[in-house]
Amino acid sequence: MSKKLSHVLLIGIGLFSSTWVMAAVKEYDLTIAEQTVNITGKPLKRITVNGKFVAPLLEFEEGDEAIIRVHNKLKNQDSSIHWHGLILPGIMDGVPGFNQFDGIAPSKTYEYKFKVRQNGTYWYHSHSKGQEQEGLYGPLVIYPKNRTPLTVDEKTDKDYVVLLSDFHDSTSDKIMNNLKKEADYYQNRRETVFDVFKQIKKDGLKATWQDRSMWNQMRMLKTDMSDVTKYTFLMNGKTPEQNWIGNFKTGEKVRLRFINASAMSFFDVRIPNLKMTVVSADGQPVKPVPVDEFRIGTAETYDVIVEPKQSNYQIEAESIDRSGFSVGSLHDENTPPINQIKMPKSRPRSLLTMEDMGMGHDMSSMAGMDHDMSSMKGMNHDMSSMKGMDHDMSSMKGMDHDMSSMKGMDHDMSSMTGMDHDMSSMKDMNHD
Repeated sequence: MSKKLSHVLLIGIGLFSSTWVMAAVKEYDLTIAEQTVNITGKPLKRITVNGKFVAPLLEFEEGDEAIIRVHNKLKNQDSSIHWHGLILPGIMDGVPGFNQFDGIAPSKTYEYKFKVRQNGTYWYHSHSKGQEQEGLYGPLVIYPKNRTPLTVDEKTDKDYVVLLSDFHDSTSDKIMNNLKKEADYYQNRRETVFDVFKQIKKDGLKATWQDRSMWNQMRMLKTDMSDVTKYTFLMNGKTPEQNWIGNFKTGEKVRLRFINASAMSFFDVRIPNLKMTVVSADGQPVKPVPVDEFRIGTAETYDVIVEPKQSNYQIEAESIDRSGFSVGSLHDENTPPINQIKMPKSRPRSLLTMEDMGMGHDMSSMAGMDHDMSSMKGMNHDMSSMKGMDHDMSSMKGMDHDMSSMKGMDHDMSSMTGMDHDMSSMKDMNHD
């Protein structure tokens, strides 16, 4: 072999080796088990990961090779972990029934292995039964390579995860069974007849009647902001009384990585007397936006940067149905500790409106719409195959079927012979 060829081979091997070495391998072992936890003063069986409730923080750098071995120690049920928002091969996604992944059987281990191809704030959770509700969820943070901030503005002195979640004394199976019995099972703050009188005074009898008739037809409640109530809201696994604390020193910039790992709760997040600057949403960098408060939906993440000036602040995440708070603190470590938090006062609850449901009633804006259907000529509307169908519309009494505005349309129905259009019960319909 010539010296020149040897040198080329040695250089190639060196380059390959250096590239391989640069990709750090980061390994974790996660053991899923059921243990007794005490969150609300009542010992309950819940799911733990590595003996903790909630699951531990997983940290990576962009470019790492992730190896995560998940050991299922649950006795009678399969388990799984889904890496929410991560770009990875389908078989590693962790959702049973998809991509040839069947879940992790009891007493079995599954090894997730993938290249970390992004950075940002994410989280992981089970996709098996109600295990996420039972406690199988945790934060996952991917730093830029060498932990170099993406921009100068994102350089901070402290970096904290703020994991928001909801905890219920009932098991996920019990909650699901109750909701199957009655969708409104947990709606214990329903409107009363006095609320009807208030709406009549505000909107008038006719508008109130129309509004409430629509809600009745949809079989929904205006108060149905959250499907389940009686939650205790947690911050990094702690109740407001336990008070999670993030320490800082005067003059430092602090990054707070908010993750909504709740089963179904939305939160309105604020830090009274402290402006927040949003720099990331769902792991993706955004143009910095200063805010006093933001709403975070289930499974969403937001990164904010704050510059605290006073010795103590409360982080307040209020549930959208105004039934409670997840609360923690930012505290200057050079000042005396705060023994207990001050529970904030709940703000007035909101009610759903038809606009929230995407059903505005004002149709006046449609006056200029072009409903010309001439381009549809030639379409075959043969409905001969429908003869014999029973279109009994007896249950439709009370509907407005005024079709006077449709003059000029050809409604030849001669080909529909044999169809039963019994409409005898509609004689008392109101066509106002």
